[in-house]
Amino acid sequence: HPAAAAVGGKIYLIGGFSGRFGPVNTVWSYDPETDGWTRRADMPTPRGALAAAVVDGKIYAIGGRGAAGDVGAVEEYDPTTNTWRPRASLPTPRDHIAIAVVGSKIHVIGGRLGSFARNLGDNEEYDPKTDRWVKKATLPTPRSGIAAAVVDGKIYVFGGEATEGTFNANERYDPGTDTWKAAPPLPTARHGLGAIALGNRIYVLAGGPTPGGSQSAVNEVFIVLRGIGP
Repeated sequence: HPAAAAVGGKIYLIGGFSGRFGPVNTVWSYDPETDGWTRRADMPTPRGALAAAVVDGKIYAIGGRGAAGDVGAVEEYDPTTNTWRPRASLPTPRDHIAIAVVGSKIHVIGGRLGSFARNLGDNEEYDPKTDRWVKKATLPTPRSGIAAAVVDGKIYVFGGEATEGTFNANERYDPGTDTWKAAPPLPTARHGLGAIALGNRIYVLAGGPTPGGSQSAVNEVFIVLRGIGP
């Protein structure tokens, strides 16, 4: 359950769990050109099931689960100086969240309080320039183990899990109007999945078809049609 982010042509792998969900603070960078890994400065707060986003060349490690439960830690990493500094805490500490960047602002969406029996729909926006958080419109379907991607300034949130099963939900958020709208659902319901946008296509990868420790190799693409209305 680490977080990953890409900046400066390198991929950074941050935190996660070791053994029986013991949180760690290790950070590694991977250079595709040399096919090599380098140990970087440890994150101040050990945690797993966190999320990471990049704004203006800095990596922001947000939320997750520590040794004593969910944490609201927000820590900024500067790859050029290999240093960390604390920032304003996430208002609603939680884990298994989705994260997305629109413009220069970070949105932290959904997640849970330690268990998928306690899912949340919180949507909180962080501005790194002012170091402030603002509450935004709630995710219509509270869920965790979700993924998000951005196309044309809109955030799409996919999948998730709860006690009753996994979700095929796909809900779109417009930061400009602070509103949500249902989008065509995933063909395959799953959690712990990944999502990446390339142009107007979002590739939704892998994930578990049943709650907890399950897995799949599913690869489905969602195509955002342009120029046909809101």
